[in-house]
Amino acid sequence: MLVGQQPQPAHTLADNLKQPIINFAKPETTGAGYIPAEALLTVSDIPAKIEDRSDWYGPELEKQPELWKYWLTSSDVEEILTATNTFIDSGVDVALITKEKFSLPTLAPKLAQYRDELLNGRGFILIRGLPTHTLTRHQQIVAFTGLGTYLGEMVPQNQKGHVLGHVKDIGHDAQKPETRFYATHEQQRFHTDGCDTVGLLCLQVSEEGGKSKVASSTRVWNQLSQERPDLAQVLLQYFYWDRKDEVVEGEAGYGLAPIAYYFKNRFMLHYDRNFLRTAARHANVPALTPIQLEAIDYLEATAEKNCLRMELNVGDIQFVHNHQILHARTSFRDSAEKTRHLLRLWLSTGGIGGWDLPWDPQGSRKRGGVHVKVQRETVPLEAE
Repeated sequence: MLVGQQPQPAHTLADNLKQPIINFAKPETTGAGYIPAEALLTVSDIPAKIEDRSDWYGPELEKQPELWKYWLTSSDVEEILTATNTFIDSGVDVALITKEKFSLPTLAPKLAQYRDELLNGRGFILIRGLPTHTLTRHQQIVAFTGLGTYLGEMVPQNQKGHVLGHVKDIGHDAQKPETRFYATHEQQRFHTDGCDTVGLLCLQVSEEGGKSKVASSTRVWNQLSQERPDLAQVLLQYFYWDRKDEVVEGEAGYGLAPIAYYFKNRFMLHYDRNFLRTAARHANVPALTPIQLEAIDYLEATAEKNCLRMELNVGDIQFVHNHQILHARTSFRDSAEKTRHLLRLWLSTGGIGGWDLPWDPQGSRKRGGVHVKVQRETVPLEAE
């Protein structure tokens, strides 16, 4: 998703075309990173076919797990556990963890390769073999966040300042417009998150369901723009985005942003139907138009046809680069014996080798995330 802000209320989408859009709010300012309407693209501004490693076909890759699935060795695990216990013994707040405080001298070069695959390759990886079942919750969190520091910098995921999230059904009502679906058992349709890279560590699987799906944004765009260039053009124009009440008092509860971007020879999609669907709850915000609905339906259907499906087992770690991957999850059912629970990281790569973005061309550190006030970053041990 994108955290957007539009500074003045609007009566129609056309009225807003000269207003700036702010895609990622920053803690220090709400005026940084805007894209004026005159900078919006047309289909002809983008190559007819984008050809690079970010263009892949899921059913083919499912048959080649060695290209995206990585196993931790026993020495890797030993090094991670040593770093974990050393950090815990230091007494430092987990929210302040850094690479320097989580030393992985042997594993670090591998993690650098994984990071390169995320940013410059297919855009996703699965790391298998962390023995979470033998660890305390504190150890699980430190091990996961410590590994994450080698891929990016943690940013808040909600207005509570959580830099570590819990993906778990805690009974939130999916019908309420302010609900974020990671706290429910409902399916999550193909979407992106409001950060550069998202990481998930599986602690427990559900009784049934909860399967993960990832799709190449480049593959989706190449196919969609060839088959329906009219709908591709719609995705390059403004949509209203709900901010899910995660705003500073006085700010607009919604924003304007396109779904598709092409910047410095890189293509990206930023999309979440749930945030588009509920934006109309705000005064003066129109509902999605029929052509907008057709465009996002076609986008999701194209992602479904081209996606890779994977099982997340206990101890698996999935990392996804939001600027080039759409990801989804099927609905799930918990039982008394099996309650689905994943830890989640939102990571910024701005200023440390990440992509230059149209709303952040200079590569700001700790970009993205949810910044609604001067909030203390925290790491909850359990879902809240």
